[in-house]
Amino acid sequence: MGGDIRRGMRLTTIQYKLGSRQWETLCLAPDMPPPQKKAILQQWRLSLAGNGPRFLVIFDVNVKPPEIPWAPLVINFDLPRSVEGYAHRAAAAVPPAAASRSGGGQVNGVIVSFVQAAGGDVEMLRSTECAYRFKVSRSACHCAG
Repeated sequence: MGGDIRRGMRLTTIQYKLGSRQWETLCLAPDMPPPQKKAILQQWRLSLAGNGPRFLVIFDVNVKPPEIPWAPLVINFDLPRSVEGYAHRAAAAVPPAAASRSGGGQVNGVIVSFVQAAGGDVEMLRSTECAYRFKVSRSACHCAG
């Protein structure tokens, strides 16, 4: 239960920080009823045309590329516990194949993952690198908290 409370506090903090900069934000959380989730995803798809919220914060909800067609930035505040889970999150940063082939102007998005030295994150990231044959650029950050 303590982990759920901490994660919920992180979501609230992210929403607050983005909102304090006057950036419109949509959020998905695991406790949302399906109709609410569907409405938020529809709003996000409409906002990709340049009108509406600039950020979609997804908290512990699995979404797949048809639901989120493309996201220029994916930030993992915590890593999923499976290689497949990472792939689902990362898929949103890859533009639809049709747009990239037709010169639609979308490029691959950027994926930022915060990795803790303890707790299995490093091993999970290494497993993901091996499974999908890519190498993550690393940048050390010694954050307090």
